[in-house]
Amino acid sequence: MSDDDQKIINETVKLMAQFEASRDLIEVGAYQSGTNSVVDRAIKLVPELEKFLAQRPAETESRAAAMTRLRTILSGLGAGS
Repeated sequence: MSDDDQKIINETVKLMAQFEASRDLIEVGAYQSGTNSVVDRAIKLVPELEKFLAQRPAETESRAAAMTRLRTILSGLGAGS
C-alpha cells in the first residue's frame, strides 16, 4: 500500500470515528456547526462514505478504482456533494 493510500484511509477512519463520537449530539440537533471543523466535514462526508463502505458481496472493484472513488468522496466531489 502506498503512503498516499494509507493517508486517505487514515483520514477516512478519523472522519468516521469523529462522527461516531459526536453522533448523539448530531442526531438530537445539539451539535452546532462551526464548533469542530472535523465534525463539520464528517457530517458532510459520512453519508457518502457509508455508501462506499456498503458494497454488496456481488459487487467488485479494483483497489485502484476504490481508492480513486474514496479520494473523490474526501475531496467533496462525491455523488451527494
